[in-house]
Amino acid sequence: MVSDKCEDEDEAEAKVEPHPSISLPEMVLASSLTSLPHAVQSNTEQMRKTARDSSHCDDVDKGWAWVVMAAGSLSIFLTNGMSYSVGVMYLPMLETFKEGEATTSMVGSVFMGLSMLTGVFASILCDKFDCRKTCILGGFLFAAGMTCSTFGTSCTYLVITFGIIAGTGMTFAYTSVHICVSHYFNRRRPFALSALHTGGSIGQIVFGPLTHVFIDIYTWRGACLLLGAISLHLVVAGALLRPHRNEYLHKERKRASILDFGLFKNIPFDLFLATVLFMCVAFGMVYLHFPAYSVYNGTSEHMAAMLLSVIGITSMCLKLLVGGAMSHDSVDIWTVFTICNTITGLLTVFSPAFMKGFSGQLAFAVLFGMYTAPFVICTNSLAALYAETSQLGFAMGLLAFASGIGLFVGPVIAGVVYGRTASYAPAVQLAGSCLLANTVLMFLAAIFSQLRASKKDLQSPESNMDAEDEQT
Repeated sequence: MVSDKCEDEDEAEAKVEPHPSISLPEMVLASSLTSLPHAVQSNTEQMRKTARDSSHCDDVDKGWAWVVMAAGSLSIFLTNGMSYSVGVMYLPMLETFKEGEATTSMVGSVFMGLSMLTGVFASILCDKFDCRKTCILGGFLFAAGMTCSTFGTSCTYLVITFGIIAGTGMTFAYTSVHICVSHYFNRRRPFALSALHTGGSIGQIVFGPLTHVFIDIYTWRGACLLLGAISLHLVVAGALLRPHRNEYLHKERKRASILDFGLFKNIPFDLFLATVLFMCVAFGMVYLHFPAYSVYNGTSEHMAAMLLSVIGITSMCLKLLVGGAMSHDSVDIWTVFTICNTITGLLTVFSPAFMKGFSGQLAFAVLFGMYTAPFVICTNSLAALYAETSQLGFAMGLLAFASGIGLFVGPVIAGVVYGRTASYAPAVQLAGSCLLANTVLMFLAAIFSQLRASKKDLQSPESNMDAEDEQT
């Protein structure tokens, strides 16, 4: 409606930032960077007039933008929270179907890994239709998948309903919300994205214990039904994502292809891509099997679920601090990432020393949440460091895909290791070894990056002119 539009249309038409914010909250957005409204300017006055005459909202950094931010925070609260509750359901599903650790792990690995792998399809839907319709569709798919999981007869059944259907719905809601918020915010976009990220951390805190309570009272089948009902709130949140005029203008633009396969010739980026892959393999192992590892060492299932909340609380508190620190030029992002990666790797390798009692498990959860908090923020920043600006969209899409592969493979590997050793310790220590391998890869990436920069300096016109001056 025309009456819904903002009074100040000039601000909505103001030119937005030329490049995407580097500290995006989750890597699933990487594959959707080309859907953000950066440098979205209409090529003709006719396009502007059409956008003004449509029912799209004009608010930027004010008005309905705050409603969108609140709806987005609710959506990420639900999607992140439910994704972290998968580890709580692992043991009940294992006891019900008795199909082995590796097969049961497939349910959670598909659910978590799909969020990265299908992010690009979610962005395509947002371009084809709009963010509102995509989020609403995601809410219905999420609810349908969780509800159908109630009637699961095997792990294969759950891989389809819980992993693929519900996982795809989660991805659609998750990605569309982030894209819509980026349309509605320009100057205050970092704050809005931080608010979404905080909502996701709160979801981590809430849904672990909540899911365990549901399982205690209604079994895991009833828990799936209740989580499916709760996920319908994504439909309500999606309804609040009014299409923005920037979104309309963006869909009218012809975008150049971002598939620059010459990026694979960039050795520093290739090494960093491998780093992200190993990092997500490790995370997939730890997040899905940490509650079971704690129960294996004598902790009650209720207290084991609380440990996931501890990781979420610690991570939430540190993310805002790390995000503020990363904005200062004096803070070296590579150093922060590499040090935190190394400490997390050592902590995970020596995790058996923490697992003998609940106090040690609690200490592990606090330290793990603390030192993994910078990973997401630093990862996006390092992507911009190792890739050219023109290749950034494709580069971050590759990083998102590698993350999905890691989250998919990690839990399965851990399940296979447990099946052969009858202990969770080797699987978790393998996760730590992956992180320590990343330390080596990061040093190699830094070395090759310096060599590459030196080669570019030698080939630059300025250096050639200096060489000619010296000869004369």
